[in-house]
Amino acid sequence: MKIQRLLWFILAILVFCCGKDKNPMDSNGTPDNSYFPLAVGNEWTFKMNNSTTYKYKVIDKKHVNDKEYFVFDKPMPFFPNLELEQKTDEYLLRKDENGDVLIVYDNSEWLLLAFDDTLVNSVIKSYVGELEYWIYISSNTDTIQTDLGSFYNCFRILGHFPQIKSTTYQTWFAPGYGLVKIYEGSRNYVYELVAAKID
Repeated sequence: MKIQRLLWFILAILVFCCGKDKNPMDSNGTPDNSYFPLAVGNEWTFKMNNSTTYKYKVIDKKHVNDKEYFVFDKPMPFFPNLELEQKTDEYLLRKDENGDVLIVYDNSEWLLLAFDDTLVNSVIKSYVGELEYWIYISSNTDTIQTDLGSFYNCFRILGHFPQIKSTTYQTWFAPGYGLVKIYEGSRNYVYELVAAKID
């Protein structure tokens, strides 16, 4: 009898310890534990400076040059199309074999996000035509609190066009959830995730 009680006690401790650091979506059995899950139907809703809400959704898939891209209904605030004032009807993103995210701009593909533990505190240079785009991975252990819950082990990534003024965005990505927070320093805008649907 004592052994049985001891086993139940140990089991309860294991359940408590293993469950307490889960991201909110884990309880729904999210199959994609990457830092930016891309699937048709995925959507993220953000509140900016605790007032206006913005929703971003993956609405389709498209094959270009034998590569599969996911089509967003509109650009997220850190997408370069806004900063470069590109008018386009499609916002195409895909992940490579490493889980890094590439975006199509002006019919060319370039690196938008990198999720590599070995590159924390490193700058990665990508090129959009002749423009440099810097990706600085400043952390992979951040905890972010939003109205939706707590997100652990987030990547904090700073994106910046050094040749264009006021183009710096700081973004946080949680495993299995994707983008959970954005800080646009030039205008002091903060976007925080308040709802999400991840397939």
